[in-house]
Amino acid sequence: MLQIWLLPSRKFQCSLVGHSNWVRTAELNHDASIAASGGDDKTVKLWDVGTHQCLHTFYDHTEYVTLNIFLLMQYGCYCNIII
Repeated sequence: MLQIWLLPSRKFQCSLVGHSNWVRTAELNHDASIAASGGDDKTVKLWDVGTHQCLHTFYDHTEYVTLNIFLLMQYGCYCNIII
């Protein structure tokens, strides 16, 4: 489970439920509308923070996912680098 908290108010916003094991990394895009999370279930999930829904799950990773990096690309597209 991934929890989203608003800072600096420290108010809980939502839980994003879907990983079957520990979540090791999470990151928000530039406007906090999409979150990427990864962990010990060897998946990366993209989340719509507004609706709390999983947009897509990537199953191709062969090891635990320990780092997500959102990069702003040309024309506002995003690339998610998974390490």
